[in-house]
Amino acid sequence: MSTTLEKALQLVELVSDGDLSLQELCQASGFSRSTTHRLAASLVKYRYLESKAQRYSLGYRFLELGEKKKSSLQFTKAAKPIAQNYCERTGETVHIAVLDGIYSMVVDRIIGSRQLQVNAYVGQRTLAYRTGAGKAMIASQPEREWLFFLNGIGRKERTRQLAEFAEIKERGYALDLEESASGVACVATAIYGPSGQVVAGVSFNGAITDLTPERLVELAPTIRACAKEIEKAMAASVA
Repeated sequence: MSTTLEKALQLVELVSDGDLSLQELCQASGFSRSTTHRLAASLVKYRYLESKAQRYSLGYRFLELGEKKKSSLQFTKAAKPIAQNYCERTGETVHIAVLDGIYSMVVDRIIGSRQLQVNAYVGQRTLAYRTGAGKAMIASQPEREWLFFLNGIGRKERTRQLAEFAEIKERGYALDLEESASGVACVATAIYGPSGQVVAGVSFNGAITDLTPERLVELAPTIRACAKEIEKAMAASVA
């Protein structure tokens, strides 16, 4: 990757946390004022950044690209109406996620009828081993690949996580009890494509005050049934 491209991407990352002035971009990036202005101007020209009132924010080009990427995930077309149905039946919010390296990324979200909703969004990335959907997808990988997702954590935590993956693999679903975020809980399972490979994870997500451990176990067969319906729809779409 060229140095110029790396610098431009760094500016995008900085602005992704909130709008910044040119001076703030210079200070945060460590680039000279002339370099920062030149790169920002190019990003504005191609709509990756927007400039208003002498402050820079993310441009609408990212929305366009995000929708294009989402539409390229063929399984979401089969999954959406089924996830919507299960959301309406249970009242619970449904997330569909994929593995992005060692992260789990939310690619679709259907909001349920609960009054209290957790702070989550499409595009959210979290270390996979800390989320329900992530753990379900990891556990569905060959066991020799599990350690890849646990790189950098201590031996004790790694041993505990490996044991949990084995348990998830046996029972067919994963739980998240405030591991991904405080006050958040979920029950999740993996979605397999027609070739037998894991393509995504699906979960019921919500506040732990609503999704108690007992409620999560109660919902486990339902989320597994949701995944099975999605798998059947995917198979039918390629038949």
